[in-house]
Amino acid sequence: MHPRRYAATCPAKPAVVMAASGRTLSYGELNSRSNRVSRCIRDLGAKIGDGVAILLENHLRFFEPVWATQNNGLYLTTLSTHLTPPELAHILNDSGASILVTSHAFAGKIAPAMAVIASG
Repeated sequence: MHPRRYAATCPAKPAVVMAASGRTLSYGELNSRSNRVSRCIRDLGAKIGDGVAILLENHLRFFEPVWATQNNGLYLTTLSTHLTPPELAHILNDSGASILVTSHAFAGKIAPAMAVIASG
């Protein structure tokens, strides 16, 4: 069931609990945050059927773009944080993703991956 339904009936209920830290994200928070990401993705020009790739650390913020892609009817490609720049480039090319959601932590991998893509 989509978090939106739980957000409407029990917004304070935890949607995600991080095992290591015990940090939680409620259904209300997840719904609100994923709606903001959905708007950002649409503002970038994504249309139903387009692809989005996600390269993020294992933390609560990971779930926002995941649900946002579903909200927008987009295809999702999740990328392992252990991939090398050439591997990232290959998967990004192959997936056809037009949007990449990532964090500053992966700038050292993304910039070289984009260079590989640009070089053809």
